[in-house]
Amino acid sequence: MLKSGESFVIYDDRLPPEECYLEHPDGSIELVWMPSHSKKYSVKEKLGPVQVELLRRKFDFRRV
Repeated sequence: MLKSGESFVIYDDRLPPEECYLEHPDGSIELVWMPSHSKKYSVKEKLGPVQVELLRRKFDFRRV
């Protein structure tokens, strides 16, 4: 998905319902609120470089 220019949703059981991470093709990751009844989302926080790296390690993701 990222290679095709689309963002990628990352669900984490430790987040409240309707919150998830959204990774963008540029490698940035945001914590977002995405209600199940809507196709829109609201950005709660843009993760910094250290937070991004920790999240990638947690899920064993590698940058493509």
